[in-house]
Amino acid sequence: MATTLGEALKEKKLSYQVMNSQNNDVPIYPNIPINKVWEFDFDKTLRDTTVNANTVKVLDQNNKEVPIVINLLNANKKLSISPPKGDYGKDVTYHLMVSKDIKYSDGSNITNPQDFEFITQRDEVEKGTLRKGIVFVKQSQILGIKDDTITLDKSVKKDLRKGDILIIPTKKNPQGKAIKVDKVQQNDQSYTATAIQPHFAELFRILISIKHTK
Repeated sequence: MATTLGEALKEKKLSYQVMNSQNNDVPIYPNIPINKVWEFDFDKTLRDTTVNANTVKVLDQNNKEVPIVINLLNANKKLSISPPKGDYGKDVTYHLMVSKDIKYSDGSNITNPQDFEFITQRDEVEKGTLRKGIVFVKQSQILGIKDDTITLDKSVKKDLRKGDILIIPTKKNPQGKAIKVDKVQQNDQSYTATAIQPHFAELFRILISIKHTK
């Protein structure tokens, strides 16, 4: 149900494939420079008329198309995708797609289409700052856990709400595991919350904030 903080912190330092928790078919690449130029090599020459804005896209986190610059290099055997004028935004999740409808010059479809997300680098945060909505829970504040439901003492936070991230200590992961509040019910002295796994992109940003408060 949760992502271990230690594991995610290790992943944060690298730009390699990790799986998107909301769509296991779409990998996600963190910590990408805002001026990143994506390049993909092909074994055969691409038919240039099939390489266009319909078959090569980058969408922002609002699902809007980004005005990228598409070029074919190396005798049409390399596809280059440059960022828009002014580069990508900082600390933003983008979705890049290279369609299988692109064809080689012999008329066959490409065999290595692309479909992944990437998160751009963010500015360093000042020490002592921490994103709102992160709740560090003490073991003594946990009144009960069953499946995806957790009962917490109200001392954990004045107003627990949907979207809050809870850092929960466990025997297996004493450094804490992260869960996201999906639903919450207020009782007299406690909260009963239904938890889900945070999206990796969201957890990634939170972990950076935590790192800079140390």
